[in-house]
Amino acid sequence: MKHRRRRAASSSSRCRSDRKGVSFAANLAPEENTGLGDWTVEEFIAEMQTGSHRGIGRPILPPMPRFNLAMATEDDLRAIFSYLQSIPAISNQVPDAIDPPPAETE
Repeated sequence: MKHRRRRAASSSSRCRSDRKGVSFAANLAPEENTGLGDWTVEEFIAEMQTGSHRGIGRPILPPMPRFNLAMATEDDLRAIFSYLQSIPAISNQVPDAIDPPPAETE
């Protein structure tokens, strides 16, 4: 029973659902097709500082703690990126965010 609870808890921490829709945690492993493997440190820093994908794209969605990382120094962000590049590369295709259902009108 403990195993089931632990798995459910870890699954719920990988996505966020609210009235704005559902978003899923990105693959931060250094895998080239589904993770950060083809990113540069400059792209990572730009994403964390601007809140936009790779610094130029769509807004970053929860559960990424973007607001916490936006205040990090460039040296701190370089260290985070370096650590993420050092972990094993795991292929994990994350689903696209799901938009919320249309609001009901009266």
